[in-house]
Formats: sequence, C-alpha cells, structure tokens
Amino acid sequence: MERVSTYKGSFPALIVVPHGHDDPNTAIIAESIVEEIDAYAVINRGWKRADQHDYYADKANCNNYHHIHEDVVREEFLDPILNYVERIHNKESGPPNIFVIHGVSNSIRQTVGGDALDVIIGYGEGKPPSYTCPIEFKHTFMCLLDKADLRVYQGKAGGAYSARRMSNIAQLFRTSEYLDEDVFTIQMEIIRELREDDYAAKETGIALSSVIKDTLYLRDYGKGYDSGVKFPYI
Repeated sequence: MERVSTYKGSFPALIVVPHGHDDPNTAIIAESIVEEIDAYAVINRGWKRADQHDYYADKANCNNYHHIHEDVVREEFLDPILNYVERIHNKESGPPNIFVIHGVSNSIRQTVGGDALDVIIGYGEGKPPSYTCPIEFKHTFMCLLDKADLRVYQGKAGGAYSARRMSNIAQLFRTSEYLDEDVFTIQMEIIRELREDDYAAKETGIALSSVIKDTLYLRDYGKGYDSGVKFPYI
C-alpha cells in the first residue's frame, strides 16, 4: 500500500489528512469529499505518528513542520501540497483553500457536558494569534457547518485545538518560508462517532463537501454568512 495518496482535482479546495494511519477513517472522509466536489487531496496512509522521524520504520508526524521536511516525507507528503497550491494559484478557479482533517475521541464530549460536539475548528487563535484564514472566512465555514446540523466548537487560545503552533501544518503558509496570505487554511478535528465506520465517514464527507463548496462560493463573491450563532471555545 502506498504511504501517501494524492488526488489532482479541479475545485480550489485541498484536503489534507496528516494522520490517516492513526485517525480511523479520516482518509475515507477525504475521499468522499474528493468524489463529491473534485477537490485536490493529500492523504497520509502509511506514516505512523511519532515524536521522532524514522524512515525505516515508516514513522513521522505529518502534522509537524520539521518532520515533513525530512527526506522521503517531503517528497511524498509536503511536495504534493506545495505543487497543488501552486497549481490552484495558476488556474482561474480561485485562490487555494486548505482543509486539514484530524480525528478526536468521543471522550472530548465529556468536557463540554455531553454530546453537544461534532467538530472543532482550529484557525490559529492565540496570544498573539497567527490566523490561518480571515475570521470572516472561518465564521462563515462554522455557520454553514451549524446549518448542516453539525455541532461546532472552536479552538481557544493556548488550547490543544487552536492550530496556533508554528510547527502545525495548518500554519504552513504563515511561515516565512512559504508565506502566502491568499492561502486560507482551516483545521478540523472530527469526533469519532462521525467516522465510526466506512458508512459514517462517507456521509460525513458528503456533508463537509457541501459546506466547503458553499463557503468557497461565498469567498469568491466577497461575501460571508452569519447565522447569528455564537460558537463556544474549547
């Protein structure tokens, strides 16, 4: 089995799955999105999440800026991301939009009083923040998730889900080496229940594909969406 799968699409959304080997069925969610809207995708299937890179043991954290610059990991995982972003830039279909998909345990719901959590959105909140996309874009995406009956939280400053650390792949296009403010990135932590099996993961991907498509449509026309919902932090 190939360690990393890539899909060259036609829609200006790039789906990235750093931990497809360790986060069950996140790869299926990405594949479902690709099938629905012909998005681009880079999906790690074989690199096992680890603190230290070890090529011979197939170990690397593909959500870590330093690991993805190591030999082989770069060629398999980072280079396709950079190539697809450049390709989207060079087409007339709109600027690049990256959606990074992770998985989170159902137990996270216990910290918010029950079952009222499906997805956590990270966008670089912090003190100071390093926003991976404009607040209006993030809020539009979250409002559309809410409209699709997905219960949404956002990562708080200093929290585990904010996507604020500069080593986080969501920050890739906010680093000095790859700085590109036209690239918008959103990190999603998806509850295990929504990817419990192949069917659930596919249905989650279908729901997300509609939200992504509508969010990018509004971005193209310089508009946003506001349901009036105030989203909690975690």
